[in-house]
Amino acid sequence: VIAAYPEAVHYRPEVEMHEHKITLGLKANKLNKVQGLLAKSFVASETATKFISSGTGDWKYLDIVPPRAGKLESLDYVRRQLGFPRSRTVACGDSGNDIMMLAGENLGIVVANAQEDLLEFMELRDDTICSVGVRCGECVVAEREVAYGILEGLQTLALDPHLGSIDEWLPQAEIHLPDVTD
Repeated sequence: VIAAYPEAVHYRPEVEMHEHKITLGLKANKLNKVQGLLAKSFVASETATKFISSGTGDWKYLDIVPPRAGKLESLDYVRRQLGFPRSRTVACGDSGNDIMMLAGENLGIVVANAQEDLLEFMELRDDTICSVGVRCGECVVAEREVAYGILEGLQTLALDPHLGSIDEWLPQAEIHLPDVTD
């Protein structure tokens, strides 16, 4: 695939990969085509895989992992090991690589600054149109960003009646997040 689209597909740095994960960087307009070609190739070689895409803008990431790998599988493993029921387990996400985890049976929170592909998924989830701040099945789309969105989601899901109002937890000063693109 890289040879077929040298200007549109490349391997990500080795530190982002290991023996159970291959990560490609690819132009967004080639994502479906490349994923389809790879899927056919893996099926033909009888190699079971799972594709996880994420990213924004003109470039996307495509992780190729074994079928039992992923955030949902990890969340379920830890939940079972610690003895927590699904009703007390919450997945939180902000990007496309969180979609499979948020599609699980556990509770979920999507923060307001989530990437577009995750927000689009939330609009289609369970055939229910979700809007900001509306509980969507067992998943909440928060009005606030980052950690504050998670706190808002926990309050909305009402996991702990003693949490009180999120406004009680927030500092009164306006918060400015640093620009991490520099």
